[in-house]
Amino acid sequence: MTFPQGVKPSLFLTDEGWIELCWSDPTGKAVQVEFRSAEIEFYVEAQEAEGLVPSIQVKDLAGRLSA
Repeated sequence: MTFPQGVKPSLFLTDEGWIELCWSDPTGKAVQVEFRSAEIEFYVEAQEAEGLVPSIQVKDLAGRLSA
């Protein structure tokens, strides 16, 4: 995944034991990605989009979030 210049993502361990990656896009809107065992939950504030994708689609999601 490619992050915009100057973006410094934060990495968290959730209460449920999952890994969550968070950052702000160039306009300051939140992007959050939570990695679970079989799926990835995402939230993109600027697009008002959230959802789940199977973990096997991680490359597709990374490309979508890098755009």
